[in-house]
Amino acid sequence: MKMAQRSLSEEKRIFHSFIEEIELAYVNQAETAEQYFNLLTLQHPYQQAAAKFNMTVEEARQYMLAIDAELQGEVDRKMKSAVWLEYNQSHFQNKNFLTFL
Repeated sequence: MKMAQRSLSEEKRIFHSFIEEIELAYVNQAETAEQYFNLLTLQHPYQQAAAKFNMTVEEARQYMLAIDAELQGEVDRKMKSAVWLEYNQSHFQNKNFLTFL
């Protein structure tokens, strides 16, 4: 996923990282799934992004969905060129590697 994030424009990367950092902060703060969802309900990341980036909550949601779709497309594209390599040399014995061509 990190490789796909590098393909985003700087503007999209900043926006995506902003949302992800809030979500991660909520995960770290919450002790249960219920607490996590309560944090989301009280101050959803889209609300915070809308305020920071001067857009409506719906625009923030749509922008994030578009970024996620772009990331998924990049991951899918990369996975089409991925191959497993099996090494039989003694120092790589029983090791498999995923590489992208």
